[in-house]
Amino acid sequence: MELGSSASEDALEFVKVFKPLSLKGSVSQTLRKSEWAAADPNGNGLLSLAEADAWINRRLIAAGRQDLWDKFRPCYVRAFGRAKDIAAGSTDDYVTITEFRFLNAYICIYAAMLDAFAVVDGSGLDESARQDDRRISKEEWTIAYKNVSNSGFVGLANISDPEKTFAAMDEDGAGMVLFKEWCEFLAGEEIDAMTEVGKMLAFRDERPVEKRNKPKENQDKAAPRSTSVLPDAHFKGEAKIKLGAGVSSDAVDFVDCFRGLAQKTEESKKLRKQAWSAADGNNNGLISLAECDGWVKDVLVAKCIKGEADRIWKRYRKCFVHAFNKAKAISKEMDIGFESATSDDYVDIKEFRILIGYLCIFVVMFDAFQLIDGGSAGIDENDDMRIELDEWLASYTKVTDYNLVGLKDMSKPEDVFNAMDEDGGGMVLLGEWCNYLTAKEVEANTLLGQLLNISTQAAISHKNAGPLKKATPKKGKVAERRSSIKPTSKFTGEVKIPLGKGVSADAMDFVDCFRIMVHKTDASKKQRIQAWDHADGNGNGNISLAECDQWVKDILVSKCLDGEGARIWSRYRKCYIHAFNRARNVSEEADINMETATSDDYVDKKEFRLLIGFLCVYVIMFDAFQLVDGDSAGIDENDDFRIEENEWLASYEKVADHNLAGLKDTGDPKATFKAMDMDGGGMVLLGEWCGYLTEKEIEAHTVLGEFLNISTETKTKTHKKGTPLKKFSPSKAKEAERVSAIKPNSRFTGEAMIPLEKGVSIDAEDFVNCFRLLAQKNEHAKKQRIRAWQQADGNRNGLISLAECDQWVKDVLVAKCIKGEGARIWSRYRKCYIHAFNRAKVISDATDGVASDDFVDIKEFRLLVGFLCAYVVLFDAFQLVDGGSAGIDANDDFRIEETEWLASYEKLADHNLVGLKESSDPKAAFKAMDEDGGGMVLLGEWCHYLIEKEIEADTLLGQFLKSSTEAKAETNKKGGNLKKSSPKKKKEEERVTAIKPNCRFTGAVKIELGKGVSGDAEDFVNCFRGMAQKTDEGKKLRKSEWSHADGNHSGSISLAEVDLWVKDILVAKCIKGEGDRIWKRFRKCFIHAFNRAKGISVEKSASDDSIDFKEFRLFISYLCVFAVMFDAFQRVDGGSAGIDKNDDMRIQLDEWLASYQNVMDHTLIGLEDMTSDPKVVFNEMDSDGGGMVLLKEWCNYLANKEVEANTVLGEFLKISG
Repeated sequence: MELGSSASEDALEFVKVFKPLSLKGSVSQTLRKSEWAAADPNGNGLLSLAEADAWINRRLIAAGRQDLWDKFRPCYVRAFGRAKDIAAGSTDDYVTITEFRFLNAYICIYAAMLDAFAVVDGSGLDESARQDDRRISKEEWTIAYKNVSNSGFVGLANISDPEKTFAAMDEDGAGMVLFKEWCEFLAGEEIDAMTEVGKMLAFRDERPVEKRNKPKENQDKAAPRSTSVLPDAHFKGEAKIKLGAGVSSDAVDFVDCFRGLAQKTEESKKLRKQAWSAADGNNNGLISLAECDGWVKDVLVAKCIKGEADRIWKRYRKCFVHAFNKAKAISKEMDIGFESATSDDYVDIKEFRILIGYLCIFVVMFDAFQLIDGGSAGIDENDDMRIELDEWLASYTKVTDYNLVGLKDMSKPEDVFNAMDEDGGGMVLLGEWCNYLTAKEVEANTLLGQLLNISTQAAISHKNAGPLKKATPKKGKVAERRSSIKPTSKFTGEVKIPLGKGVSADAMDFVDCFRIMVHKTDASKKQRIQAWDHADGNGNGNISLAECDQWVKDILVSKCLDGEGARIWSRYRKCYIHAFNRARNVSEEADINMETATSDDYVDKKEFRLLIGFLCVYVIMFDAFQLVDGDSAGIDENDDFRIEENEWLASYEKVADHNLAGLKDTGDPKATFKAMDMDGGGMVLLGEWCGYLTEKEIEAHTVLGEFLNISTETKTKTHKKGTPLKKFSPSKAKEAERVSAIKPNSRFTGEAMIPLEKGVSIDAEDFVNCFRLLAQKNEHAKKQRIRAWQQADGNRNGLISLAECDQWVKDVLVAKCIKGEGARIWSRYRKCYIHAFNRAKVISDATDGVASDDFVDIKEFRLLVGFLCAYVVLFDAFQLVDGGSAGIDANDDFRIEETEWLASYEKLADHNLVGLKESSDPKAAFKAMDEDGGGMVLLGEWCHYLIEKEIEADTLLGQFLKSSTEAKAETNKKGGNLKKSSPKKKKEEERVTAIKPNCRFTGAVKIELGKGVSGDAEDFVNCFRGMAQKTDEGKKLRKSEWSHADGNHSGSISLAEVDLWVKDILVAKCIKGEGDRIWKRFRKCFIHAFNRAKGISVEKSASDDSIDFKEFRLFISYLCVFAVMFDAFQRVDGGSAGIDKNDDMRIQLDEWLASYQNVMDHTLIGLEDMTSDPKVVFNEMDSDGGGMVLLKEWCNYLANKEVEANTVLGEFLKISG
């Protein structure tokens, strides 16, 4: 760019260094290549902000002007941020070589902006009192605006009304212009005027959308509005249906991108044909909702400037389905060759023009909806896709400028709301909103109404054909069905087992991807050999369930259109285990060279053809199951993977066309349901469904039945008569060693002091065998434990936390087990590690002044290892009862109900646990387990019951478990409570802290924390206390941290910058892993502290969304205050400390009444002395009367109570009020 005559010498010198790199031409290109190599020293093809900053410094040093580097440094981050997203596909936080020219241009432009900014900032004051504070006040602007009129920027030239210009710059209305606002204003003016600088900047317009349509000053006619749509992509025809003045720029841009395709002109028709080809990628003459969604995104990406398209697409995406559903019902239903599908779920080319029109209409409707929902434009945390009456009454006047009949003349807004709320649910959903507005347009017979009425009239014209567009097919000419499979991958051979016409397109596609591999032909055999090599990636001659699952995904992804393979794989994934289990039992058990492993938990090469066939069969069965479950095709929220009788009776006729013997001619559907429900539980699970259908096929001697019968016959023929065939617990026939996931060189070879019995699963045995050695009392085991301790105690603080224990367990399993199995076993038993950890951590006494009650020390480590093994065995038994499976079924909910216990307790007799043997009265046993009488046994209750039984019976396991109780009694002070989760404070011993010793707060504590405050909250406060003090040391710390928090030197910090800064402080001051954990735990309260602090400074308006340096000390203090309040909130929410699955960030009355006494020691006035009537306190907290207390209500209540009581904390909180 050419600098104006008022530019400083420094600016001219600075631009002179970088301008040559911003020009087009071979000379500049050569120079850029050379400089890129210097800027990108690691040669990774990407330039970070830090690398760019260093390169700019080096370039200025080479030019002999290093003094300019610091002077113009505030502009680098803006230039970098603007340049980094220009190139298509570029990495978000880096500049690529294609963006390097733009980076240099933007460096020059922003340097010129900074130069002009500096002329105004601090003007009018003598040199000694000059205050360049990176913000321009109105006084400074009024004095100096003429001094920058020749700076070369359109926005600063010929200013007739300086006050108006200042107001335009001052985006947030805070009474001063920050450098960021200055740059955005000048960039916007250049773009609107389409100057050379504007064209360069237009590649990335950073202004908020609503700020882009301002008319330029000193211009009679309104300038074209600033838009996200590229100049050559705008609609140039006549807009017959005008959008209202209230419609947002985003909605206008959306409509502008599609208007041209909806016109009834030859030009528009030609454009539609091209667009149809793009939308109908598989050329089947129909587009699905998914294809429509993808096409809309593609159009926006092609027509909008970079980054804006994706944002606009996401903003309005939820309304596309409404437009699609309205359009798809227009043209006459036709057979599209699916056997089970018609065009009623797709849009054809005749409906395409109307679809485009409806997309535009529904986007405008949704745009208005967003303005009311949450009281904002679709980007607020209050947006929940439903409009409540209070939101409507507060905001309905905002949408009267939309050109929609239903939103005009609303003299009785409550009546309008009730008319919208079709179901009387007290809130208006988007569907209801659109239906109401559509009906109003049709009633008024507007142009919009006439267009919307087309679908209604079309529906009426179809009535002679019966109910419109149901899932059952209309018989007609058989066109080629729509398939997700690539043309080159389709099956072309003979179909030996035809699929019924009721089978979905997805199931057909699945089967067609695998059919060829099932045939007994040379061509099929060749394909199977290739497929086997792919599936058996580690070449061990066996494939596991995980390998099978991945192979199925790979096949579908390679054979199907983009995105469809993964979707189909995910849809049917739950049935692969049934196919796998059926196939793995076929060939005779064989040694698979694992010393202790047999092939009964794997599929070998001989079983592979049958596995593929079974996959196809079970997918068809699951396809039918999905059609009944939830009365949909496996994609509805009602699908819970269990079929209840009412679902069956409502839908059984839908699956009669699936060509499955068990689903045909269902004379008595109730009797059929009863036959399917094998365990009499009142619902049919997928396993029962498949078992029933398999039996019926075999009984009927169908081709499918004969195929399924192979596994049964082969098992009978090849396995020893009378031996249980390949159950979850290992088969011990022929004294074969069991299948193990442990690598041969990692197996335990010592004496098993406590042997595991045959009922224990392979996974549990593997777990125990990975850790047995570390629990032994011998020198070799001791050496191994020392090494293991060093691995577990990574930060060398002499203690391991639960998180460190969890990671160490995973590391050991991954190291000792074959690929993939270690992580799987770790995940399977992970829920029980906390029970073992809690039992171990209370054993040894506090040492060296640090209470280790939330950690395990080296003295407790051997017992921890032993407890891990014990609890895994207990959990293994628990899983076998929970859901009636081995911890991998959809019914597992980590609680055992009495029906589950009575159905499964006999399975556990072989687990060698005293409490599970000889249950003469299983109901009494269940009652004894169910400690709290809640009607279900949780894992904690299960473990506690079984441990007590072992100790009572004085078994070896009982003696081992008893050691923790004895150790506690011996090493803890007599009569004292044993190591509860809150730290002991006897003898003022230092509590367990996550803060590094050299980072702890050592100053005077003015506001004491109550003894009920958690260790995490104390750590949080102690990381920030020092910065909130009114001392020289505190001020020095704040200045240093302000520079850290305000990374872009804008003079203010946003919520996002605050969030990152808080995390950085905690990570820097806490021991490894703890900082990040504490940050996550209290993160939800930062916004409350931020909002309270951001309006304090008198130089800013209340609407400001940032914090300046004057507010920084109070903000830090509020962080501490709200962290303590949130700590108390967590203690009540879910009845835990913020880590329980019952935590839902809202406190209900029953939670409050059960837990309010837990927070009376938090030293918060509002939580003290509530014994008189806690219900009254709850009602006061629940300010909106919603029946629950949200975090915001909780904090407001406690803050008000402190202010009312005039406490030290209250006086402090009063500042913001």
